[in-house]
Amino acid sequence: MYVIGGVLMVACFEIALIPLWRLLTLARRRDVFSGEAVRWTNGILACAGAEAVLVILLMLAQIWMSPSMLVVEALGVERDSVRFVILGACLVALLLIAAFELLMLVMRSLLMQAIEQRDELAAVI
Repeated sequence: MYVIGGVLMVACFEIALIPLWRLLTLARRRDVFSGEAVRWTNGILACAGAEAVLVILLMLAQIWMSPSMLVVEALGVERDSVRFVILGACLVALLLIAAFELLMLVMRSLLMQAIEQRDELAAVI
């Protein structure tokens, strides 16, 4: 289960690189202030949201399931401390994803305002 979750999280990250690449291409062409840039920014937000859902599902699975005895025996620690470490790591990951989502929402709103101002300036000129 953890392997599948890890693979899906890496896949979300790699899929998010596609919109990032497209945004960098738009910036190189000096066409970043367009509606296309907002669409690619929404793609990055969707990938981060999917990753947050995966982390939440992993946390819920960890709460309901007990960690594998192989992990506990290999680490030489108690079962509850392994659960605490995994839940703590998931909580930190969830907070980092939430911070990234908020930053991207602010950046998207700034991009939309810049697009509106560019359109107004083009109408004046």
